[in-house]
Amino acid sequence: MKNFNLKGRVLRGYRKTALTIGFGADLLTNGLKNRKFVATGLLGKLMAIALLLGLIPTQTPSSELNTAQKTSEPKAKVQLVISADGLDVASSQKNLETTVVESKHEETERIAREEAEKTTQKVVVATAQTSAPAPAVTDVPFEQKRALAQRAAASYGIDWKILEAVWQVESGKRYYTSVSSYAGAQGPMQFMPATWRAYQVDGNGDGYADIHNAEDAVYAAANYLAANGGAHDIDRALLAYNHAQWYVDKVKNLAATI
Repeated sequence: MKNFNLKGRVLRGYRKTALTIGFGADLLTNGLKNRKFVATGLLGKLMAIALLLGLIPTQTPSSELNTAQKTSEPKAKVQLVISADGLDVASSQKNLETTVVESKHEETERIAREEAEKTTQKVVVATAQTSAPAPAVTDVPFEQKRALAQRAAASYGIDWKILEAVWQVESGKRYYTSVSSYAGAQGPMQFMPATWRAYQVDGNGDGYADIHNAEDAVYAAANYLAANGGAHDIDRALLAYNHAQWYVDKVKNLAATI
């Protein structure tokens, strides 16, 4: 009789334990319905416990995915290992390799900065090519100016009177000047910097072609006129120098008085 009662108590104890485990698993399962996860079987219930403990990440909302993609922040990968001994969680190392994606706005700003830098570099180069320290002598007697016009014209086979007249019209035959026109023309012969770079001449042989120095600028003007047919068609050459018929007439009339 005593043995029978003992067996009955043991069986009732087993039933309570089983009911308690089953009830607890059912509570876990019901509690996970809001997370869109249903535990089935022993493996499902183990995973449910891991999920409640925060060992398994839930599905990331689309808004959070978009934010993560924009910020390109590395995420830690969590691996769930289920073994006979229980649950183990192993965190892998963060992936430190990130890819920076440039937006259209950022690309536009970068291109604008690069173009601005290129423009600045060109201006610096142009200034270096067209600027030099002022010579000790900034003016010379009239006879030396005429001799300069004659030498330069003879070097390029054009009429020296036309060359001297151009010099007179452009700057009043200044020998050295850093004055610029409203359009950006510079020096005694009023060259635009781009034209100067194409036709510059080191007339005095000092190793530098200075747009502000008549010894170089007058030779460059003779070079330009000759390149535009000045030896045979002075009207065309003068129109190339200044695109106006009044300019051609003025230079020719002045040359006739020399």
